[in-house]
Amino acid sequence: MSVRGIDASAHEDARRRSQRCVDEALASAAAVSALSLALSGALVAALASWSPAFRAKFNASAKAAFVVMPAFYTFYLESERAVYRCHSKADGNAHMNHAKLRAMRQQSAAEAAAGPGENAPSR
Repeated sequence: MSVRGIDASAHEDARRRSQRCVDEALASAAAVSALSLALSGALVAALASWSPAFRAKFNASAKAAFVVMPAFYTFYLESERAVYRCHSKADGNAHMNHAKLRAMRQQSAAEAAAGPGENAPSR
């Protein structure tokens, strides 16, 4: 059975590839954000123990935010980067796709500049 020209096996393969990309992205993002969490936690702990100004100016909520927010940001950025990388591998080389698109645009612009007489279909 075909839905819009895509058979069930192709649809299932695409779903598996997509799920694999998501799984790789989650694993990569979790590792990077754990490292970020450890570094930001160590930095806040060091500042809290050595800097009286840091202890006085920031309450517990702010210190918790200093620890947690870098982990959230790195999780988001790494997961997006991993998904892009995975889809680029699936599509071949993403840079080649952009280069092909650019070449096609240049070719169509050159054909349009040449005028309708040269590219018009013969009757």
